[in-house]
Amino acid sequence: LKGALRKLGVECSIERVSVGPTTIKWELAAEGSTAMRDLTRLSRPLDLAYELAAESVRIENPIPGRKAIGMEIPLPPAARRVVSLREVIGQSGPPLRAGIGVLPSGEPLGLDLPSLPHLLVAGTSGGGKTVLLHSMIASLALSLTPEELTLILVDPKGTEFPRWNGLPHLYAPAVTDVDSAV
Repeated sequence: LKGALRKLGVECSIERVSVGPTTIKWELAAEGSTAMRDLTRLSRPLDLAYELAAESVRIENPIPGRKAIGMEIPLPPAARRVVSLREVIGQSGPPLRAGIGVLPSGEPLGLDLPSLPHLLVAGTSGGGKTVLLHSMIASLALSLTPEELTLILVDPKGTEFPRWNGLPHLYAPAVTDVDSAV
């Protein structure tokens, strides 16, 4: 990375490297006569992606709370690893903690649901909304007994939540009729 940046006229030091399941993230600080603006002008990450032979480059400018800029590059397909549900939920924490994934640093990421009185999940088609919801349901169901957790699942399209019918944590089968939801 330093060599590729040097070819593009940017001198920097690498402060930290985090290797996640699908990406590697470098935290960079300007060095010598290089100013932070030289790092930020690399907002044309295509040049850097080309130099690194990477699919893409994502620049976080600056990293919140740090005097550094983040550069995140996808790992080659052969180096990527699958994140298991056990890895996501296999941690202690608040009773209503829903495991949702792994951070680029490789640390499990979860949501403390009582701290989120209102949760809206939105995004583009294929963005992972359904995967997020299924991960949350699975992690809650695996972490809590049916006596500790009762769920009501509402799925007006009737395409996603009926697969959970039979789960002992359900108050009733997944509701697909909007009028019945009330």
